[in-house]
Amino acid sequence: MSTSALAQAAAALQRGELDAAEQALRQILAQDPHMPQALHLLGVVACRRGDQAKGKALIEQALQQQPDNPVMLNNLGHACAELGLVEDAAALLARALAQRPELTGAARVLGELRADIARKEDATRAHHNGDTSTARRLYEQILARRPAYAEVLNNLGVLMLQSGDPASAARHTRAAIAAKPDLADAHANLGAALRHLGHIEKAIAAYQRALALNPRMSEAHYNLGHALVAAQRLEEAVEAYAAAVAVDPTHGGARVGIAHQRRHLCDWRNHEAERADVLALVQADSKDVSPFDVMIATDDPFTQALAARRMSQRIAGGIAPLAPRTFEARDRIRIGYLSSDFRRHPVAWLVTDMLERHDRGRFSVHAYSHGVDDGSAERTRIASAVDAFTDIRTLPMDEAARRIREDGIDILIDLNGHTLGCRLGILARRPAPVQVAWLGYPGAMCADYIDYVLGDAFVTPAEDQPFYDERIVQLPGCFQACAPLAAAPVQPALRQDCGLPAQGLVFCAVNNPYKITPAFFAVWMRLLQAVPGSVLWLVENLPAVRQNLCAEAAARGVDPGRLVFSRRVSREEYLSRLAAADIFLDTLPYNAGTTANDALRAGVPIVSCAGQGFAARMAGSLLQAVGMPGLVTASMEDYERLALALAQEPGRLQSTRAALLRQRADSALFDTAAFVQGVEAAYERMWARCASGERPEAFSLSVSGLR
Repeated sequence: MSTSALAQAAAALQRGELDAAEQALRQILAQDPHMPQALHLLGVVACRRGDQAKGKALIEQALQQQPDNPVMLNNLGHACAELGLVEDAAALLARALAQRPELTGAARVLGELRADIARKEDATRAHHNGDTSTARRLYEQILARRPAYAEVLNNLGVLMLQSGDPASAARHTRAAIAAKPDLADAHANLGAALRHLGHIEKAIAAYQRALALNPRMSEAHYNLGHALVAAQRLEEAVEAYAAAVAVDPTHGGARVGIAHQRRHLCDWRNHEAERADVLALVQADSKDVSPFDVMIATDDPFTQALAARRMSQRIAGGIAPLAPRTFEARDRIRIGYLSSDFRRHPVAWLVTDMLERHDRGRFSVHAYSHGVDDGSAERTRIASAVDAFTDIRTLPMDEAARRIREDGIDILIDLNGHTLGCRLGILARRPAPVQVAWLGYPGAMCADYIDYVLGDAFVTPAEDQPFYDERIVQLPGCFQACAPLAAAPVQPALRQDCGLPAQGLVFCAVNNPYKITPAFFAVWMRLLQAVPGSVLWLVENLPAVRQNLCAEAAARGVDPGRLVFSRRVSREEYLSRLAAADIFLDTLPYNAGTTANDALRAGVPIVSCAGQGFAARMAGSLLQAVGMPGLVTASMEDYERLALALAQEPGRLQSTRAALLRQRADSALFDTAAFVQGVEAAYERMWARCASGERPEAFSLSVSGLR
């Protein structure tokens, strides 16, 4: 029955009678569900009806029993071609033709497929070589003919992400997945796009799907680690980075990721080896070490500059700057501040008063936000503080740069630098004649598309200019903008409300935990041992931080109960709580920045140790600015001696605190009006040189003017 029934079904199919053919085939399969010829013809019926996915599945079932059947291979190849599975289709048709060369239709389609595969390879080559315009044009030409070509959709998604357009990247990678659900690369690239869009949990799921399809993808393990970091799942992130290293032991980025996140967790089991590995990767010219990774590993400005220059060059690779702008005569200099942190963030707390105080007779002030809109009071206040507030978060970097150019910005000030959320690709396109790095990243950018860095005589001494490609501008007083002191001083919170003992000296070290090093923690433990009844007040970001630091204390003979961990509270409550501390202990190689400002605002003396680089001298700059240079030490030994002396001599500590409280009001640090005058004088000098055709130069400003 089956042979004659199969012949009848084939005849009906040949006549185009699809319903009759399907009915006959289903009758055959009801008696023999695995008959390959019936499965194959039923697949052809589905394809004729336009359901290539169903047809493909049926023909694949048939081929499991007759894997070398040329007719089945041919029909499956055509189905795959319609579905956009170009490489699969070409391989199937080549196998069919090897057995049956007379399949002229297969030969024609195979030729077309191979031509498009060659175009894809040309596009991919251009993409890898940085010729993104050619790559994009070729990808789009191929998709015009084959809109479901999964690999091309995926590659175009990668290009879109690299161009700063994660929304388009997500759209293209989703289309690639729809065409080819088992394309692991597309799932991984969707994860990258979703991570950039802030959809962290969805990004994690996409990476996990990619790894389920291909566990040997070291980059997917690595990028899953990044997404887990964004979700504050740091221990899982370390596991993901370790999985990347297990697949590829040479993966520098994953090795750095392990070292960096263990620093965040205060997991110091392999601290020195991991630190040495990071520095060795820098010396080996690895592209995988971020400048920030180096900054928390060493204060050596030469090593920091190596990492920064490499990253800045990578960002600018393949980017064509905009044509030089025609200068216009106008009354006000147009300045633009570019940041991802116009929200509830330390950068916003530092710059808002300055933005409000800019002289609108001389400057037109613009803000460009490429970070999330958190709906905070800080964001609302910044939007009101400037002449124009533009949200460019959803704009690709090309469009964002053009928008800044169209707005006629004369001086563009980047407040991110090499930190999370940066979009330095905008600056690499040169939207403004003068471009400046300031505040967000305390170090050299080493980018030829940045003209100046704002510092001061302490954090950026003139002799450090060789470590910077940008020209150093020394502001008077201090590099850091901040709000003036409130009319009413910060009132210390009650100790019991902070979880602190009613009696005994309170050391505090409320820098981010990643800034703590084993060497400085050892100093702090010796201080606790030398000062009976004292406690150390720390920040608890994660339960693992508490566990690890308590274990470290116990290993050094200190009762872990003498470590007090502060929970996250509102900024107002945080300042009030901070005022309950007696001595703030700074860190090295990465000093306190905004946190040091907070401590001085709360009236808490800081004991700091100044190193070599910008980040290693921030707290020292702030102490100089409030007239307390004696609290800045030059070695760990001096740091420990000074902290111990203040702790053991109540009179000295009391007089130090009184001097700080007395001097703050008239200090350069909290004189916001004078700071604004200084930064405006710097902008005017930069613009005057640019307008006259002169190259950027380093210069210093004093309270009385330029020198």
